[in-house]
Amino acid sequence: MREKTTKKQRELLSYIETFIKQNNFSPSYREIMKAMGYKSVSTVANHIDNLIERGYIKKGKSGIRMLEIVSVSSELDKHKKWLKRILASKCKHLQSVNTSEAKQDLAAIERVSKLLSLE
Repeated sequence: MREKTTKKQRELLSYIETFIKQNNFSPSYREIMKAMGYKSVSTVANHIDNLIERGYIKKGKSGIRMLEIVSVSSELDKHKKWLKRILASKCKHLQSVNTSEAKQDLAAIERVSKLLSLE
C-alpha cells in the first residue's frame, strides 16, 4: 500500500498529470518549478524523488521529460500477477501431495482465485 501524500504532493501530481494529458510529454523540472512557485530546481527534484519512493511517479528510460504517473490499477495488476504465480506454484505442489488436507487447501485456493478474479 502506498503512503499518503501531502497537499503539496497532490498538487504536484495533479499538475504533472494535467501537463502530460495536454502535451503528451511530462514537464521539465524548470517548468514544474515555475508553475508550482518553487524557488529552485532542487526543490522540484526532492519532491519528485519523494513521489517516486512512494510509488506515485516513475521516470522513463531517458529520464528527460519522461515522468509517468503510476496508476493504482497498474500496481494492482502487478500484485495480481505475482499472487497468481504464487498460487499456481502452490496448487502444483498440492496436486502432487494428494492428501485430503491438500485437496481442501487446493479447493480453498481455487475459491480465493475466483473471488479475486485471478483465473
